[in-house]
Amino acid sequence: MPYKYRLRTLFFVISFFCFLVVPIRLFEIQILRGKEYQKMVEERRIRQDQTDAPRGRILSRDGVVLAAEQPAFDIQVRFREVEDELDLGGRLSKALGRPMHEIHDTLNALKKDVVANALKSARKQARRDRRTKGFKYLLAEHVPIEAGENENELPKGFSLARPTSRRFLLFKTQLDEFELWVDFSRLTDFGPEQLNETAERLGLDRRDLTEQFKAARKKMAGVQIRKARHETLFKSIPFEKMLQVAMRQEELPGVRIQARSIRHYPQKTLAGQLVGSIGKPNDAILRQWLIDAEDPIIRHWARSGVKPQSAGRFYAGRNHELRKLGMRVDDFIGRSGIEAVFETLVRGKRGRRIVERDVRNRSRNVLGEVMFEPGHDVYLSIDSKLQRILEEEFNRQRGAAVFLDIHTGEVLAAGSFPLFDPNDLVPPVSAATARRLYQSPTPALNRAINSAYALGSIFKLLTSICILEEATISPSSEVTCRGSLNPDQPNWFRCWSRWGHGSIAIKDAIKRSCNIFYFKNADLVGQAPLLKWSKEFEYGVRTGSEMRRYEHAGLLPTPEWKRQRTDRIWYPGDTRNLSIGQGSLLVNPLQVSRMTAAIANGG
Repeated sequence: MPYKYRLRTLFFVISFFCFLVVPIRLFEIQILRGKEYQKMVEERRIRQDQTDAPRGRILSRDGVVLAAEQPAFDIQVRFREVEDELDLGGRLSKALGRPMHEIHDTLNALKKDVVANALKSARKQARRDRRTKGFKYLLAEHVPIEAGENENELPKGFSLARPTSRRFLLFKTQLDEFELWVDFSRLTDFGPEQLNETAERLGLDRRDLTEQFKAARKKMAGVQIRKARHETLFKSIPFEKMLQVAMRQEELPGVRIQARSIRHYPQKTLAGQLVGSIGKPNDAILRQWLIDAEDPIIRHWARSGVKPQSAGRFYAGRNHELRKLGMRVDDFIGRSGIEAVFETLVRGKRGRRIVERDVRNRSRNVLGEVMFEPGHDVYLSIDSKLQRILEEEFNRQRGAAVFLDIHTGEVLAAGSFPLFDPNDLVPPVSAATARRLYQSPTPALNRAINSAYALGSIFKLLTSICILEEATISPSSEVTCRGSLNPDQPNWFRCWSRWGHGSIAIKDAIKRSCNIFYFKNADLVGQAPLLKWSKEFEYGVRTGSEMRRYEHAGLLPTPEWKRQRTDRIWYPGDTRNLSIGQGSLLVNPLQVSRMTAAIANGG
């Protein structure tokens, strides 16, 4: 094509674009979709920021604070605003009173975390076939390969591309050569061996390719570090150190102090297992919250546990439904104990602040504000002095104890050893702390309600009530104990006393804990009345306390249970074992306390 015709073609394309395409596009933006774009601009200009509400306190009946909110101060840094890291490290070292090498080590570790988190997020996006920016880099030009080279033979994350040459402004042509690119967002399970194989397959120098790969990775890391917002360098610094940093704020470019509220347990281990801990909600808790969501996709997930294929749509819908409930995925909620039982009371209601922001997302003006509502305080029936005595008396021995007010049924103290400090589980929680608390030979369990044990002779109190109420015997009826139930089989159904107790009535049988007395009366009364009275005292079921969702129900063996479990019938020996609290019977300490309280208060 002659030069003048090419020039006319170029002029026609430019004229068509300027006088027809641009006006049509402007008409669409300003007239047809003007309101839509105006709304988008307003939404970006005016933002609603949520303000967190402090959680309510948890106190004992005598006013001792067991859980409360406490201000905490973090040191955050934005690497894009830092010009000289050595100088910044020295100034922070003076302000915080820490060695300079510690500051630099923390800064370097934070950089690695920033890059690792950016790569993790980018790989998630890549798995959803979404485009990522800042992760693709050129490794080699003029790759000496044949045009039919199979790109699929390269490790995942590497790709071959033909460069283009621009001619006459708008026209591009592809060159007859290839370039090697790496996309770190799609690079997985990659090592030096794969890089060497790639160099050999493409006919490249191994050392040059390795150097280019390292340079590309360093460049990628630098880009992600500069893109990062304020990252937390030190968490929960003392108030005095915070003041030192605040006084030197102008000397610390890129550094700011971020105030936040954290959960604090001032009494530490006192009633720690009862108070419980906080943490982020897991999938099970989120599904429980969203089981009646308006969005059908979210409602289906909450009820079935099956996530839809459209991940982006799912997460957007889930977050939208949570906002309706005043919740967020990264909220800290009660995960155990009183913190979880009274979550709806202790959790406050968030406030909102309508803020006008500029193009750099900087706050310029507060247009309106709705104040938050703090959570309610919760007073427990626990007496702090009695609870402290209870915990001290264990003297590092494993066990549990419960104290009840026999007239009201209130739990005055309940605890077990090993003791548990809820401050250890205030996020973030290290893996070492989690292993120490839950994977040690003596895990931090609330044995008073969360565990069940073989009861033993205390159950004889219930058996005594049963045989008296069923009129099997009278209070003066006597039974002869010779040390065993059958002299011909002295090792079967024995009494703890080898020579027996002689003729004994129920009062002395309780006092001396005579097994033979209860064996013989169990044969007389039978299993049905004994099981009936066991159910009257609510063995085998959770009690009516607020902590019942965390309570171990124990086990009350029945003929039906034994048939299903062992495919055997109920024998008289099973009734005898049950009468003295042996066999398969399991109870928790709170159930035993309720039984003894009912006896002590006259029923």
